Amino acid sequence: MRGSAYRFLESLLQPLISLAIAIVISIFFLQITGYPSLRVINVMFSTGYSDIQYLLTKASPYILTGLAFSIPFTARVFNIGGEGQLYLGALLALASSYYTGNPIFVALAGVLGGCILALSVALLRIYRNVNEVVSAIMLNWIMYYLVSFFIGSYLYDPNAPYQSRPVPSTATIDSNIMFLTAFMVAVISYIILRHTALGFMIRVSGTSVKSAIYAGIDPRKSILYSMILGGSLAGLAGALIPMGVRPHVIDSTMAALYGIGFLGIGVGLLGRNNPFGIILSSIFVAGLVIGGQNAERITGIAPEIVDVIIGIIVISLSAPMIFKIIKRGAVE
Repeated sequence: MRGSAYRFLESLLQPLISLAIAIVISIFFLQITGYPSLRVINVMFSTGYSDIQYLLTKASPYILTGLAFSIPFTARVFNIGGEGQLYLGALLALASSYYTGNPIFVALAGVLGGCILALSVALLRIYRNVNEVVSAIMLNWIMYYLVSFFIGSYLYDPNAPYQSRPVPSTATIDSNIMFLTAFMVAVISYIILRHTALGFMIRVSGTSVKSAIYAGIDPRKSILYSMILGGSLAGLAGALIPMGVRPHVIDSTMAALYGIGFLGIGVGLLGRNNPFGIILSSIFVAGLVIGGQNAERITGIAPEIVDVIIGIIVISLSAPMIFKIIKRGAVE
């Protein structure tokens, strides 16, 4: 009983202490870079969470890219390729929207794109022992320039060549549907991970490869299936962005997509790799991003400095999880 109370108190205090440390470090950093530290922090936290609908819309792709990182990570695979999987999902979704005009087919095209890319990374890891981080980083950049090329060369809007043609109105979705989709995917992911044989296989392989083999589980299947699930969700995130966010286009600089896959890593760690935790961490990070954009506009702070502040806060809150992972690796 006393142990349970201690763990509850620890889980409550730990994020608060981490957040307080992050804010102190951020204030110090802002001071030495010459920005009004208290005003910037105040604007970020007071305005980032004021518009609930915009906040949830912004959080929707973070939920999916957070899951895209966390599900493979549960099987002990570091899926840093969510960014490229998001790009390819968005490209196939755009192309299919012009031909089908159906939101279900468009979403499935996005899922397919992310799945194909993640599958290639998993197969390279399983059959050629290529580190998934190395192959994913290279694929991320290949996908970035590939998508930019297709938008600038084939899918551009003749009236605004710097961006793609808009997704047809019949294939767009309401922003509320966008969040509801991401929320339901998180719930289904939790059920898969906690209440199915596939989830058990992924969790056992991630906890101990030796135990998995002893139990008759092939860890290679866990890598393969977890990456397929993760990549599919990143691809879905890429599809939902042009479908659910006005003006339903992607510009050739990929401004609407860039960084969302990478931010999913922080979101996943912040949510402790739990789908429900990822929903909450996505909303928290989305508020920081919105607040940071407002701080740029109101205080004149440089966008690079805002990225540093967000990074300090996310890393500080994720630090206890990172230390546990390092400790577990050292023990094994």
